[in-house]
Amino acid sequence: MNNIILEAQANNALGHTIITLIAFILLLYFVGKFAWNPLMNVLSARQQAISSEVSEAEANNAAAKENREEAEKFLNEARHQATQIVEDAHQQGIRTQEELVEAARAEVARIHEEAKTAIAVKRQEVIKDLEGEISGVVVALAEQVAKRHINEEDHQRLVEEFIQGMDEL
Repeated sequence: MNNIILEAQANNALGHTIITLIAFILLLYFVGKFAWNPLMNVLSARQQAISSEVSEAEANNAAAKENREEAEKFLNEARHQATQIVEDAHQQGIRTQEELVEAARAEVARIHEEAKTAIAVKRQEVIKDLEGEISGVVVALAEQVAKRHINEEDHQRLVEEFIQGMDEL
């Protein structure tokens, strides 16, 4: 009896296995027929969308890298130009300073020469004036001397008068 029960149970387990296997095969068939193709189509569309987005991202990355390199090149060039402009301005400032110093030196030399010339002219005028006045004083002194004989006291007095006459000039 135990054998019969065991056989019935074995047959029953075998029946369950066969029914489960048939149900599984039918499930695979219906899933394959109705759900598999739409699922694969959705997955395929998703894969294509992801691939497209990755390609677009790579292209954008490459373009951004190229733009960054171009911007860096432009910035470096601008820096170089700015440095060159500053250097040129500095050199121009030095040249202008040297020109101004040279012009100032030339002006000082010109003024100095004009002053020397003016002093020489004025000196000649003063000498001529003094010569005229001294001549007049000598003539006047000679007239006084000729009128009288000069002793030491008269000589001293005449010299003092002459000096006073020069002080008045």
